[in-house]
Amino acid sequence: MFTITDHAHPSAGFAAASCDRHPPRAAGGSLTGSDWEIVEMASWDGPRSLKPKGWLARLELAIFGDVPLPLANVRLESLRRFSVKLWYWNQLGERDIAAALDAGFSPGDLRQILDHVASRRGFAPRIRNWPS
Repeated sequence: MFTITDHAHPSAGFAAASCDRHPPRAAGGSLTGSDWEIVEMASWDGPRSLKPKGWLARLELAIFGDVPLPLANVRLESLRRFSVKLWYWNQLGERDIAAALDAGFSPGDLRQILDHVASRRGFAPRIRNWPS
């Protein structure tokens, strides 16, 4: 026997999670709370989530039964991929930045995310050909 709990209902005794780890929205910034949640989620997803059909991800799926899958929202998936690379790689190329810019993020948004991840990570990855 199992019980289904509606966590959205106030009587569930579930305190809404706050995203204290992301910086407050900057004046004129277009990043939302959902965007910052995706940036934080990327720190848990790991680099294998970038290739969910790769051999290492398939091995993890066989052993642990869980591999993060891509998001259905194209804009947020682009942000997640960019953020995973910021969290786990030491260098980003022009294609990585271009993909995030093509998804509708501004260079200022990407810099704000980079600053946030760098402050949490302890250093910033090297960026080649940063847009002006």
